[in-house]
Amino acid sequence: MAAKKAAVGTIKLFDPVKGRGVITPQDVARKRGLPEDLYFEVDPTQARWLRVGQLVQFVVEGSGKDVEAREVSVLAELA
Repeated sequence: MAAKKAAVGTIKLFDPVKGRGVITPQDVARKRGLPEDLYFEVDPTQARWLRVGQLVQFVVEGSGKDVEAREVSVLAELA
């Protein structure tokens, strides 16, 4: 199992009903070999805090094509 890496990115797509979405990592994270977009899923109780366009921090889990974002938390609210 690959080591967990913290990264920062922006929520690109999000379905609050299903608690699933896509995060686009910042350029620094992509230079570390992350894909252009990462899938994430959160508990429905956390979904109400997330919106498209928010800056978030997350932990990268997995390796190869099975990489996804976990432990998503908001860094900046929308203006």
